[in-house]
Amino acid sequence: GVVFKDRDHDGVHDPDEEGWIGVAVTLSDPGGTLVRETDGASAYLFEVAAGLARTLIELTPSGMISLSPDTVALGAAAAGETLLVDFADVRGPAISPANSLACPAGTFVDFPHVITAGTKGLSTLGAALPAGWIEAFYRDNDADGALGAGDSLLAASDLALDPDSAGSVPLSIIMRVFVPPQVSPGTSVAIPITLRQTLSGTAITAEATVTDRPLVLARASGLLSLAKSVDLAAARPGDVMTYTIAFTNPGIEGVREIEIIDPLSLSVELVRDAFGPGRDIEWLKDGAAVYLTADPDDLDEAILDSS
Repeated sequence: GVVFKDRDHDGVHDPDEEGWIGVAVTLSDPGGTLVRETDGASAYLFEVAAGLARTLIELTPSGMISLSPDTVALGAAAAGETLLVDFADVRGPAISPANSLACPAGTFVDFPHVITAGTKGLSTLGAALPAGWIEAFYRDNDADGALGAGDSLLAASDLALDPDSAGSVPLSIIMRVFVPPQVSPGTSVAIPITLRQTLSGTAITAEATVTDRPLVLARASGLLSLAKSVDLAAARPGDVMTYTIAFTNPGIEGVREIEIIDPLSLSVELVRDAFGPGRDIEWLKDGAAVYLTADPDDLDEAILDSS
């Protein structure tokens, strides 16, 4: 048989429905359980002795939804007989990432997310907040992770998910949360968000969850947030990698005397003059580039300790 992506959710393998590769299927046998994985054609095959009843089981991968029974009882087959059993699966919806952000009480905090659909169906979105907290969902039309003038309130039609529709997914959204003014500084709460999808043409529902965590600051608070990234997922000797460190203050007061220390791996070395003579490091300040040296004698700029 085959394990296939059941786009129309009818449990029947149609010619235009591709398969899933690497899905495990087991078959009971007097000599022990036999295991196969679907091959490049999404097919599996067992060759066993005739005359015995057996049980066939699909081990549905995590994040997948079965539209056909995972366990199938097979009657005793005659010699030379072929029994065909196909398994219909679809991928469930997903929402990410989990965010941890800070804000003072009495203000709003915005949590960006991306929704990805694995199959067609209408969805709903909801969040569980403490009493007095209020949330609103927006469609992040420019997918920049920030609520702007071009964004709109999330409509029910936005959650009609379909991975085969170019305008449907991935769907960027923002959950804006109002923190009541009486919440004490230092309070940290978990806000689970549940995405629930009903597969089209069925009564089957699938869920995906993610949890955001706001930290409530005192109204006179400053806070330093750092995020480091690299432009290459993997590199060989001789490759040049560009590391980016973004630092922000999500509080409401300034943070002064900031010193950022970034340990370099022993596997890399700093490229001198990377941005031109005497320009070892680029600092983007207020949208303009400022260039620093990594000279130990330039105490007011970047200091490189080779050890």
